[in-house]
Amino acid sequence: MANVISIDNHGNGREDALKEVEQFAAEKHLSRKEALKARLLTEEVLGMVEGISGQFTSSFWITGDEQSYCIHLDTETKMNVWKRDEFLDVSSSGKNASAKGILGKIRDIFEIGLLGGEYAGDMSQPGLAPYYAMGSVPDDTDAFWSLNNYRKNVGDRRAEDAGDAWDELEKSVIALVAEDVQVGIRGNKVYLAASRKCE
Repeated sequence: MANVISIDNHGNGREDALKEVEQFAAEKHLSRKEALKARLLTEEVLGMVEGISGQFTSSFWITGDEQSYCIHLDTETKMNVWKRDEFLDVSSSGKNASAKGILGKIRDIFEIGLLGGEYAGDMSQPGLAPYYAMGSVPDDTDAFWSLNNYRKNVGDRRAEDAGDAWDELEKSVIALVAEDVQVGIRGNKVYLAASRKCE
């Protein structure tokens, strides 16, 4: 059974989460290189959470073995009306200034997930930034955005108009370390799962 750590977007629980990942790496006998990558992936995920405004708490845990592992976040979809209206105004215009870089895009998508319900259900609706649709998972009732889908679609469009997005992927720490990052809604929770296969 994984040890669940309570973290928030103000840095509380950060050190406990990092210690949990170090303990996981030791228990699973990950190589020094893989242990560092697990810590780096965790720091990226925690940094993404800390970049979200407002106040919320997430459950953090890590699962896996010596061959692969996954960092999990579960957060209840609670957001006050003022914050919801403000965020929808920004995200529907496609001008969310925080959505720079891959981590910024994942943060943006996670924050939309916090809206819950009708606001978070369809990442491909018109007016939303193109990276929502490029990573959305069709006909999936659980995960609604995947870094792997985003990578594939950016790769397919690289010769056309996605050269900058491809460069951004190549420079992103989380895109280089994680095999996949999924963001979705499960019941009244938004979740993030960042997975990696060990080398």
